[in-house]
Amino acid sequence: MVSLIDHVLKGARCLVSTVATLQEASGLQILALLGVLGASASFAAAQERLQGRWRQWWLLALLLFLLFCVTGLNVLLSYVFRAIDNVLVEKNATEFYAQLGVFGAALAVAVPVISGYRYVRLTLGRSWRQALTELFLAKYLQNRSFYLLDSNSQSTDVDNPDQRISEDVDYFTKVTLDFLLDILDSVLNLISFSAILWTTSQTLTGALAVYALLGTSLAVFLGGRLVGLNYEQIRLQADFRYSLVHVRDNAEAIAFYGGEKREQGEVTAKLGAALSNYDKLIIWETGLDAYQQAFFYLARLVPYFVLGGLYFSGQVDFGTLGQAQFAFSMVLSSVTIIVSRIQDISRFSAGISRLGAFWEALTEPQEPEAARISTVEGSGLQMQKMTLFTPDGSRLLLKDLDMALAEGRQRRLLVVGSSGIGKSSVLRAVAGLWNRGEGTIVRPPSSQMLFLPQRPYMPLGDLRTQLLYPSEGTLGDQSDEKLEDVLDRFGLRDLPGRFEGGFSAVQDWSRVLSLGEQQRLAAARCLTTQPRFVVLDEATSALPLAAERTVYEQFASEPRIEGYVSVGHRVSLAKYHDVVLELQGEGRWRLMTPSEYEATASAR
Repeated sequence: MVSLIDHVLKGARCLVSTVATLQEASGLQILALLGVLGASASFAAAQERLQGRWRQWWLLALLLFLLFCVTGLNVLLSYVFRAIDNVLVEKNATEFYAQLGVFGAALAVAVPVISGYRYVRLTLGRSWRQALTELFLAKYLQNRSFYLLDSNSQSTDVDNPDQRISEDVDYFTKVTLDFLLDILDSVLNLISFSAILWTTSQTLTGALAVYALLGTSLAVFLGGRLVGLNYEQIRLQADFRYSLVHVRDNAEAIAFYGGEKREQGEVTAKLGAALSNYDKLIIWETGLDAYQQAFFYLARLVPYFVLGGLYFSGQVDFGTLGQAQFAFSMVLSSVTIIVSRIQDISRFSAGISRLGAFWEALTEPQEPEAARISTVEGSGLQMQKMTLFTPDGSRLLLKDLDMALAEGRQRRLLVVGSSGIGKSSVLRAVAGLWNRGEGTIVRPPSSQMLFLPQRPYMPLGDLRTQLLYPSEGTLGDQSDEKLEDVLDRFGLRDLPGRFEGGFSAVQDWSRVLSLGEQQRLAAARCLTTQPRFVVLDEATSALPLAAERTVYEQFASEPRIEGYVSVGHRVSLAKYHDVVLELQGEGRWRLMTPSEYEATASAR
């Protein structure tokens, strides 16, 4: 840190020295000095943060070097234009064409430098976006944050995380880099052209300062309202997009119900909300645009008011007047960056607020102070004095449940009860998704458990991926013959032949397969991934009784599977389990044998 500060201080002293010699140095000398200063300062300031990222390091150094070059070229061109104006006034044809040659040479250098500057700027922004997106994505997929932030789960404080990762990060990296470089460019222009402006007219310099201060203050006041409007617009746009995605993901169900008008009304309402807020944005942005136009048009007159009399009295020549006008415009654009970009700044502020809230949710989860169920890795499944609440603590699901599936053959548990009483919640507690409550759960490690929901998850990928998920890449070579044998055991041997490419075929599997086929395919994963414990949440509800029997018989014949927990409504499930847990509501429960449950169910 001390070394870094020393570098910064040395760079500042060099900068002061550069400014002091600005009047005496030629344009090319200034360009070289600023280029060296920019390169060294960039390396010193970025060394610790960019350690190990050499590509970004060199891009940053090159970008700052090119920025200094562009500023030096602007200063050089101002002197070229001044010379051209003077020789025009003097009607010196020979010198005029000579100065045009100088201008052509300067232009030949400036065009590739400016183009290269833009290319490096965009490339660095792309690298930064990749790094920041991967950072957010890693945090999002750690510790089940994606589940905790799901609007259908425990928290709705952070809306549309997909939009924040895909769009807000992209906008943030682009605009942040633009702002930082624009500010640095403004500082360089301010330093370079203030000296020219000051030597031309101190009165003009003072007039610029007053004009810029008043203009910026008014722009900040008028633009404050845009921050809230832009934040709301981003949210409403994301809600509108999600409503369209919802229609796409549920197209078949909507078609069966004939719910097109209902969905159209819902999507139109989302669009209307976004457009209504956009109408407010149009009004405020139009007003700001009118202010900006008036501000900069009036600014063109200031140098003429101040220097017009001096020119007419012969105290300044025409070239100096033109150079002062150019210098005034460059300095004014430097000190009024807020005025010129107030709309971008307000949109940027809204994006920062969204990303900041998202980052805080990912890194500092705000969980209420409440007792938590502890999870211990072990053999079988045990629930020791377990009391379970919903995540918000508003509803008691189980109280003091004490049972074990760890001895003998009693390793197969069936959870039953009326709809909505909390059967699936028990499975969420076993998986570690819900832990609001008290007690202890002993279970195998998560990597040795497999969860089969009622509607199986079909990941993006080929048919082989469907069978090996989520352990593909860790199971070694799985031959087609072995996978075909697994499918055959669940009545799906013909599945690879139905698609071109066989096990390498890529489809939208949740659409091309029926729910029953998806359930059998998910059950087949248990034989390829070989978990120690399986959790089934009505995972055979779409299967006929014969196919249901096949699933449980295959589980029973697989020596790797030590036990399983099932949730279901069918009485036929009882015979495949050793213990039945019935939830009775308000935290009450009871344990039964399968025969006791069958007798109770038949008597109802």
